Amino acid sequence: MEILVLGVAHLPGLVSVLREGPLSNGIRLLGSQLKLEHELKRAGISFTTASRELPPLLKPTLVVTELASLLEFDRSILLAENALVVVDEKDYPLLVQRQVSAVQRLHLRSQLHRLFHQIDLQRAAEAAVPATRVLVVGAGGREHAIAHKLLQRADIEKVFVAPGNGGTATESQRCENVPIAVSDITALVNFALAEKIHLVIVGPEQPLVDGIVDAFHALNVNIPCFGPTQQASILEASKAWSKDFMQRHQLPTAAFGRFRDFSAAKNFIETTMTPEGSIKRVVVKASGIAAGKGVLLPTSKEEALTNARQILEDGLFGEAGQEIVIEEYLEGDEVSILAFADGVTAYAMPPAQDHKRVFDDDQGPNTGGMGAYAPSPVISPLQFEECSHILKKTVAAMAIEGRPYHGVLYGGFILTPDRGPMLLEFNCRFGDPETQVLLPLLESDLCEIALACVEGRLGSLVANNGVRFKENSSACTVVIAAPGYPDVYPKGLVVEGAVGGDNNVSKVYHAGTATSADGQVLTSGGRVFAVTGVAPTLEQAVTTAYQRVASVHFPGMHYRRDIAHRGLRRRPLRIGVLGSTRGSSLQPVIEAIQSADGALFGVAKIECVLSNVPESTDNILGRARKHHIPAIYVPMTTMEEDTATHTLIEKKKTRKEYDTELVAFLQKAEVDLVLCIGYMRILSPTFVQAFPLRCLNVHPSLLPDFAGGMDLDVHRAVLAAHKEESGCTVHFVTEEVDGGPIAVQIRVPVLPSDTPETLKARVQPQEGLAFIEAIRRFVDGNIGPASQTMKETITYRQAGVDIDAGEALVDRIKPFCRSTKRSGCDIFTANEEMLGGFGGLFDLSKAGYPAEDTILVSGTDGVGTKLKIAQSIGKHDTIGIDLVAMCVNDILVCGAEPLFFLDYYATGALQIEEAAAVVSGIAEGCRQAGCALIGGETAEMAGMYRRGEYDLAGFAVGAVRRPHILPRSREIQAGDVLLGLTSSGVHSNGYSLVRKCVEKSGLQWTDAAPFAPAHTLGEALLTPTRIYIKALLSIARRGLVKAMAHITGGGLLDNLPRVLPDGLCAVVDVTQSRWTLPPVFAWLQEIANLPQSELLRTFNNGIGMVLVVSSEMAAEVTSILTTECGEPLVYHLGQLHSVDDATLDQLGITTDGGQDKVPGFSGDLAVKIIERELKVPIDKLFDSFDRNSIAAASLGQVHLATKNGQKFAVKVQREGLKELFDLDLKYIRFVAQLVDRLDPKADGTQRDWVSIFDESQRLLYEEIDYQAEARNAIRFKNNFKDVPWVKVPDVYLNLTTSRIVTMEYVPGIKINDIGRIEAAGIDRKVLAKRSAESYLTQLCRHGFFHCDPHPGNIACDRACGGRLIYYDFGMMDELTPAVKKGLVDLMFGVYEGDVKEVCDALEGIGILRSGVDRVSIEKIARVFLQEFSKGIESDTWVSQLSPEEQTRLRRKRRLQLGADLFTLGSDAPFQLPPTFTFVFRAFTSLDGIGKGLDGKYDLVRLARPYLQELMDLRDGSAAVSLLKSWTKRMGLRPVDMQNYQRGGGREPEREAVEV
Repeated sequence: MEILVLGVAHLPGLVSVLREGPLSNGIRLLGSQLKLEHELKRAGISFTTASRELPPLLKPTLVVTELASLLEFDRSILLAENALVVVDEKDYPLLVQRQVSAVQRLHLRSQLHRLFHQIDLQRAAEAAVPATRVLVVGAGGREHAIAHKLLQRADIEKVFVAPGNGGTATESQRCENVPIAVSDITALVNFALAEKIHLVIVGPEQPLVDGIVDAFHALNVNIPCFGPTQQASILEASKAWSKDFMQRHQLPTAAFGRFRDFSAAKNFIETTMTPEGSIKRVVVKASGIAAGKGVLLPTSKEEALTNARQILEDGLFGEAGQEIVIEEYLEGDEVSILAFADGVTAYAMPPAQDHKRVFDDDQGPNTGGMGAYAPSPVISPLQFEECSHILKKTVAAMAIEGRPYHGVLYGGFILTPDRGPMLLEFNCRFGDPETQVLLPLLESDLCEIALACVEGRLGSLVANNGVRFKENSSACTVVIAAPGYPDVYPKGLVVEGAVGGDNNVSKVYHAGTATSADGQVLTSGGRVFAVTGVAPTLEQAVTTAYQRVASVHFPGMHYRRDIAHRGLRRRPLRIGVLGSTRGSSLQPVIEAIQSADGALFGVAKIECVLSNVPESTDNILGRARKHHIPAIYVPMTTMEEDTATHTLIEKKKTRKEYDTELVAFLQKAEVDLVLCIGYMRILSPTFVQAFPLRCLNVHPSLLPDFAGGMDLDVHRAVLAAHKEESGCTVHFVTEEVDGGPIAVQIRVPVLPSDTPETLKARVQPQEGLAFIEAIRRFVDGNIGPASQTMKETITYRQAGVDIDAGEALVDRIKPFCRSTKRSGCDIFTANEEMLGGFGGLFDLSKAGYPAEDTILVSGTDGVGTKLKIAQSIGKHDTIGIDLVAMCVNDILVCGAEPLFFLDYYATGALQIEEAAAVVSGIAEGCRQAGCALIGGETAEMAGMYRRGEYDLAGFAVGAVRRPHILPRSREIQAGDVLLGLTSSGVHSNGYSLVRKCVEKSGLQWTDAAPFAPAHTLGEALLTPTRIYIKALLSIARRGLVKAMAHITGGGLLDNLPRVLPDGLCAVVDVTQSRWTLPPVFAWLQEIANLPQSELLRTFNNGIGMVLVVSSEMAAEVTSILTTECGEPLVYHLGQLHSVDDATLDQLGITTDGGQDKVPGFSGDLAVKIIERELKVPIDKLFDSFDRNSIAAASLGQVHLATKNGQKFAVKVQREGLKELFDLDLKYIRFVAQLVDRLDPKADGTQRDWVSIFDESQRLLYEEIDYQAEARNAIRFKNNFKDVPWVKVPDVYLNLTTSRIVTMEYVPGIKINDIGRIEAAGIDRKVLAKRSAESYLTQLCRHGFFHCDPHPGNIACDRACGGRLIYYDFGMMDELTPAVKKGLVDLMFGVYEGDVKEVCDALEGIGILRSGVDRVSIEKIARVFLQEFSKGIESDTWVSQLSPEEQTRLRRKRRLQLGADLFTLGSDAPFQLPPTFTFVFRAFTSLDGIGKGLDGKYDLVRLARPYLQELMDLRDGSAAVSLLKSWTKRMGLRPVDMQNYQRGGGREPEREAVEV
């Protein structure tokens, strides 16, 4: 039989098949199969070779596989496209007739796989004695790591390292250095033969390029050598060949050109790097091997030309630079992926990331590598899979080209945001220092893997789990370098410290060391050590590595201190998408993520889009593919083998099976959040449970309305219900369809002309925006999984009670109630009817009864779902008190005394004991209220209530004399005081939400109450409602109270306004009143994650009754309540104010010490925020953490922590701050737009209020981004690094997120605390001078300045005779170079009287609008410049003139410039840019600080030298500035001055000067 063979996956297996029997005749090889030819010769099997073209028709046993159309069956099989593989002979006729389906071909591949797999297992079992003597070639840290890994195998007899280093010399008695250079291949081969070496592993690239593998694989040597042949090593040896190879095989890489001649390279650069060209920046690479330093990164076209000339003509990289590659510069994170390769397939190791630059922050020249870490979180699982596939494809392509690749294939990738992973380059060996982090993570036997790669059986080894890396482990390597590296460095330095040994968590690998005769370790290279730490997390691995680094010492050693900084930053949220339709709502999300100015840029990333519909150009998969997002079709059917007929049949997957497959895809991609966008399937419990509170869906209505509907049906239902508004809802997916917690809702109005189609057209565009907002909230931790990550918000409405609906009902029923009006019930106060108040009034005299001065007041109420708790725990004796309290307190606020009470008790089956207990409670309530229980109704209604359930209602009737009716609305006025009486607890409102909270907490009614441990939870929540009759009735009768408000459902926000007349508002000052939130409400807020507004609108929060009294009577009423009535506590809550006249000061918004007066939040909440942000328990972060804040402000608070004896200040941001900013700023911008239209002044000036708002908004958002603040602090500290009297605390980026910033704790005295400053002996004048100079340094020298230098941000201590300490770096701004230049030009223009230069400078810095008519402006400027010049000459300024002289001067100006000033007023040519607003504000603050410290403080005098420096920027030196001043006073022309300078001091001619 004749067999045609090409690209077989299992080479050893095929050789075994060919060796055994009738198949061994007539073998023909297609093309060049060097490795197979060699194996066949060794096996004694004859063969012939055929041309690349297939014969017309043969009778071989073969199958054509199309890899692109088949899913990979197993990692152990990887075939090149259009490859030929051996199959059973019976299948051949089907293949020849081309009647083989893709599924059948897959079936054939599985048969082949099983056959070869069995052969591989048999061969492995029959293998000879395993390799026990190994030679490692190399001398660096990489080779030390390889030797160390090999020695972990117990049966390794000897590891030789040639030439080795000081570390390998002392690693083990089984490890020995061999003094043979890596370049001496002949000596290495002879040594291996003499020592009977079983395996050779080559470390560096140069011997591979020189053909060391070919030498060991020669027939007369035949020693397995792990590494690529000389032909395969060309991947690294020539970057030019490598780039051509990538292009040939369509491997993703940057556009490039290759050149040996500078003129051609120059032409390429000049024609491609053009403004209209696609390439804006390039990379210049030496094509040959340059020890990892042959890559240059020019930043401009000129620099690129210089680099190309340096390499090609100046010989910068010697022979390596005889040819160069110029390629497009790509942006993104770089990652190194190394793979084991066996000539056919490849197995990728965990992704690593190295650090090439020598200094921190990736500064300085390139090196061989200053550190690495793995696995790197910067690459997602799907990106890693894509890179792995590229490496496999590379190995297959190399085999096709006759250069089979064995060994380690190193792919350098860059993760571009728009094109996915792209290849930068290939290396043909283990990376250094990547090896030092990858091998410690390798669990499997390196020796066995290397042999499998050499022998072509890696696929079988992988299939048998023979290549494993540690899970849930990370490694970090820090390279310690010699002084001067990477340039000239000394050798022979003595090393001290722990540079040997292995403690299982850290290891010091020697890279450039030698051992002296007396056993000392000496430096012998630039990179001396590679110190590796291994730990469960990357953070811990980094810490472990640096702790070990601290134990190593030699003179001048240096190392980077930021290894793994990219991996430690917060990774973007990984999103998976499920869709079935076009995916229109996905487009805004994609744009928000991929656009540089998008709302989610850098915050989130779409990892994959899955669909149950095949991909097309107009569906969601096609949309994803267009944007380079992995698009995966998951079919709803599967192929199964019919055991009877042995044929494949199609079978539909169950919902659980299908969702399990989706879960597997998403979990493999490590997705954090799933979006359902037009997904037309209901998710099973299997899926929901896999992503609890991590799957979002959008519904085209305002849930809970119209839940369960879809698409146009929902919009039809909205129109049919006559809704005034609709919208969309993004909600979490739960097992209840459309019943999950709501994340975001966006509303749109319903128009009278709407159809279902037009309404959908307006709602649908909002869905993408809603998803964007939901993603942002998920990232911020405001929505998402419970516990540490986030808490579900439950509102009263979601709990089943809609306060707004209740109020609407009152308005709706008012006409019905009015229709029943009769004599006696038409009682009004202050022209307001009482319907909707707390009680009903009845006038006996109008009803025909003699009591002309008496009004009856009635009230009715129930207890609500508080009954559910009483019924659940079987406690019924207090619920009646609640019933009475809710009724009598309501009539009390009308000023009435309750006279009698009636009750209504309804149940399904009367339980006598239970009902008696309830009535006893009612009687107790009546006794407390002083009223009679005169009757009631007991209703037993079978089937209406379940067993054990009952309901209650109460009715109270009271009386009040007409003069005492409350509220006395006409007497209530601004200035009246609000007094608050305490509640006993929750009272009887909000229990639907209370029960939801208990359910969410997981507590039982019998558990101890978290807020009252002495009681069970049920008992604590059944605390009866307070009855206020005895405390308040006498005060009301004395006329001391103008109004009372019973704080029930709706809380303080809804109940207090009910007693206030129009035009007045209540201002409650929580801080001044010392009103604190009782523990029960704090617990409810925490469990429900309620915003403050919702809390205030739902519960009484500790205030059960509010009184309105005159300011004069407030003290007397308070005294009566506490002394006569026994009230334990009376809160002075605040005052009433006129709505029209309310000012910031009246509303309690002050700028004097306001930051210090802001109350903090609980330390427990701070800890939760820290743990949620940093994802590490607090006790692991710090040795101690003070839960009491040391400072609190409106944005957050600061806590003191310690670690290893060092103190840290940890600033924690308040919850919900971003949402508050979003809400407030939206309305403030509207005000800015309005003010912009009203602002022009008569003198033509105008503030650009919208620009000021936009800049303020940017700074405010930056202020609440603590990562931005950390960056600002680092920049600020660097600017003042040479100023000893300015202290900026260190920032710890690894303990910093957008909501947490950790800094060095530096205590100090506030800059305005004069008493403490004097007590400390600090010179106040020095502080005043330095505060100004530090700010002027920021502004004039660096252009980077603090926008808010108020006393809360600056402190001082005694160091340096008065050192300034800066604390807050949230609000920083920057003066651009153009603005600084414009300021200098303005100074010179004013001084020289040059009107045109002044106006040009004003326009340049944005004060003068461009394009305005300058005639009037220049005329006015000329007058003022003349006055300025006179002021200089006479040293007399306008401010020094008498008031009369100033008035005369202004009149003179108006006569001169009247028409021009009018023109300015109408044109409004001037504006004040935002930056100058902040500068002026800051100078105002500084002036206040300075004058508070020093009465003679003069900011202008202090600023002169700094302004002089600015002027020197233009003229070169202060001397030149003085010369200009002198020439001006002497009447010399500028040209004379220039001639004088050129002429070496020749005396210039003077113009005539009037003396």
